[in-house]
Formats: sequence, structure tokens, C-alpha cells
Amino acid sequence: MTKQRRFTKEFEDEAVRLVATSGRTQRAVAEDLGIGRSTLMH
Repeated sequence: MTKQRRFTKEFEDEAVRLVATSGRTQRAVAEDLGIGRSTLMH
């Protein structure tokens, strides 16, 4: 069974900001950060 990771609000906000300002896709940012795309969906 997989253990669900918890991220701080600050980490999630920064990840979302990266998608909005970097011109990169959600998939690319999520892969770079080692997180699932669902973490980027606020």
C-alpha cells in the first residue's frame, strides 16, 4: 500500500505559482518536483 505524502500549504502554493509563471505544463512541474499532478490542482 502507498503512503500518502503531506505537503505544507507553502509548498503547494509555490508549486502552483511555478505552473502559472514558468510557462511549463502541470505535468512537467509535477515531475520535476516529484509530486502528483493532483497536488497542483487548487
